[in-house]
Amino acid sequence: MAIAEDRRAALIAAAAADALHEGEARELDAARVEDPSIDAEIAALRATAAEARAAVPSWTEAPVEAALRARVLGALAETGAVPEDAVGAPQPLAPPIPLPRRRARWAVPLLAAACLAIGAGAGAALPALLDATPSGPPGTLGAIEEVAVQDALPEAEIDARIVAHTWGTEAILEASGLREGASYAIVMVGVDGVAHSAGAMLGSAVEIRCSVNAAVLRPEVARLEIRDAEERVVASAELPRP
Repeated sequence: MAIAEDRRAALIAAAAADALHEGEARELDAARVEDPSIDAEIAALRATAAEARAAVPSWTEAPVEAALRARVLGALAETGAVPEDAVGAPQPLAPPIPLPRRRARWAVPLLAAACLAIGAGAGAALPALLDATPSGPPGTLGAIEEVAVQDALPEAEIDARIVAHTWGTEAILEASGLREGASYAIVMVGVDGVAHSAGAMLGSAVEIRCSVNAAVLRPEVARLEIRDAEERVVASAELPRP
């Protein structure tokens, strides 16, 4: 018996992450009998995840050589940017500028380059620049939209925010109280009633924080739903029309 597309995607994702519990493993084995392409998709997903991990650069902080430090401070002293008696004295490091969550990794070196180009005094303006987020009515591109989630499970607590993008609609979720190890499909239901998959998540003993996307534009989304393995809606949020 064929399984629903959302359930199939959830099982494949869990298998690729080696996070299937016993019941889900049996369900996936049964699905493999009718759909041999499942194994190929799991392998491809694992390969993609490995490539993504390998592509993320690691940060190495190399010590500054004494000779290089002396040359730089000497040049600055000649211009009057630092006092001459500071050339031979160790200088304390400035405290790091806190970056907001979800900041793209490539932004860090770009911001560092900007500081060097325009002077350290401009660093004070960086937090406000980094925190700038578009605002506006529902459907505004990039704006974070708070929505009210109705939880069908008394033990669960789920919060959601919606962000409109040019490529689709993003849901930022915080969830606790979901059954540990159980899989839950995240679905954007269109104004036409068509369900668009935004991925899946596994219940956990710790709070879940995740960001998922569906390939449907925000004006076309009427409702956000979280469904269990039996396709029951365990949480939902009605989205206002833009």
